[in-house]
Amino acid sequence: MKKVLSIMLVVLITVAIVLTVTACTSCNKDAEKVEPTLVIKGLTLRDNGEYQITVGNVVDSYMLKDVIHADRSTTFILSTDQVGNNIINNEVALTVGDNVFYATALRGDQKKIYTIRIKRLGSYTVSFNTNGGSAIADKVVEEGSLVTAGKTTKVGYDFVGWDKDIETTKITEDITLNAIWTPKTYTVNLNANGGSVTQESVSFTFNSALPEGIPIPTRTDKTSYGDDYVFIGWYTSSTGGERLTRGDGTGMQNWTFDGTETIYARWGDYSRWNKDSGEFDPEGTIIAFGEYPQALKEDGVTITETKDDRGYYLGSDGFYYAKVTATPAGSGYRFEWDGTGPVVEEGSVYYFRVLPIPWRIMSQNNGTALIFCSYILDEGRFNANETRVIGGKTIHPNNYKESEIRAWLNDEFYNTAFNELCKGLIRTTEVDNSAGTTNSDTNIYACESTFDKVFLPSYKDVLNEDYGFNADVSFDDEKRFIDTSDYSRAVGVEISKEINHGLYGKGISILRSPYYLESSNHDVSGCGYVESEYGDAGGFVIVANVDANQLGIAPALVIDIA
Repeated sequence: MKKVLSIMLVVLITVAIVLTVTACTSCNKDAEKVEPTLVIKGLTLRDNGEYQITVGNVVDSYMLKDVIHADRSTTFILSTDQVGNNIINNEVALTVGDNVFYATALRGDQKKIYTIRIKRLGSYTVSFNTNGGSAIADKVVEEGSLVTAGKTTKVGYDFVGWDKDIETTKITEDITLNAIWTPKTYTVNLNANGGSVTQESVSFTFNSALPEGIPIPTRTDKTSYGDDYVFIGWYTSSTGGERLTRGDGTGMQNWTFDGTETIYARWGDYSRWNKDSGEFDPEGTIIAFGEYPQALKEDGVTITETKDDRGYYLGSDGFYYAKVTATPAGSGYRFEWDGTGPVVEEGSVYYFRVLPIPWRIMSQNNGTALIFCSYILDEGRFNANETRVIGGKTIHPNNYKESEIRAWLNDEFYNTAFNELCKGLIRTTEVDNSAGTTNSDTNIYACESTFDKVFLPSYKDVLNEDYGFNADVSFDDEKRFIDTSDYSRAVGVEISKEINHGLYGKGISILRSPYYLESSNHDVSGCGYVESEYGDAGGFVIVANVDANQLGIAPALVIDIA
């Protein structure tokens, strides 16, 4: 019995062993069929089965193996293709946009391909067109971000915003933002500047035409000539400044004067005469403007010791007089226009009445007038006859820009002849000194343009038919005749003593244009001729040396008029 039981136990153990081995073999075969699995951390699994992550533009590489995990039975390879031919290392370079990689998990003969998509954001340039405002530098912005614009300002305008809503617009491409502005409106005070006006202020819109109906001020007092003041227009300053309107109140330019709180009336301290009748005429072609010593004191007028800031003496008749010790250019010169007055005695002391300066209106344009002095007012030379070096440039004696006469005109003469009201009407003029204004288009002594309050006429000016002159340099043109004052005869201006043909007292006036010799310049003779390169064209004509002292000064100006 025991033997039978032993045999049965051996059989049972053998069966158990066989079953166990069979089961283990089956388990191993099942294990070999398990799909390999990877754990990918930090990336998001999308519905399409891809693992995705978005990184900033500054991220240019990625460590893939740092985010991929496998168990002991699984290995993996990284590649840029699904087949796995293009094997890559752990760190991969990223370009802007989508970067697709593949992780192939391996377990036995099993494999599984994982798709990994890394999107590197782009960067875009945002430019700012400020449309005339202060500049804002371009900004580089990461894709999908909002941009913060800097501050921009523009004179005369309020900033409205940009043509895109930068608070909600995400940047996905290079773009330009355009500034939007609205012009400011100004309330500006009116200063009648010696007159009166019916309202206190007006409103202007920046860079827009001045509105109609700007009031015209009135004034009841008289000018220094005893005439009514003429309203010239509204200006941005009581003296100088920009002219805004004409005398009828119509605008001359857009309002562009940010910060100007008050505009000022400008009055004309001048009078206009009819050249034929000599009577006051608002449309006359002769204008009295500024004042200078001219006529010999009449008998019976006594001179006091009272002097004004110009050095003129007050006479018993209420007028002012200049004191002069006579230095006539020649003997036998007489006072009065026709030479019927007393002889100008060398070394004698005379007093000359300060009178309004008469000018001829040569042209008018948009509220301004070019005027030439009707008389020779004073004596002077053009310049010293010497060549200089200024600023590294050779300056010839007949260079107008650097001449003594130009300096005198724009300093001593300007400040003596014109009061503040007059100065307020004198424009700074760009004076053309090119060869084209001389006797030759190739004149090597021509100089650059100057910007002057007072200037001398040019060679071409006194041949300009639009100004009423004859274009022939040798023509006996009465329009070019120019008288000398009593004062200018006493201080040394050379005059004609020819009694016939009304030529007595005519003088030689200096022009600003150089002659073709460096020591000479052009002049207009007392007989109305103009110096030319051909020498004397007939009559009383000379080409004067620049340092000649007997020449007369008859300047020109551009002024604002009503």
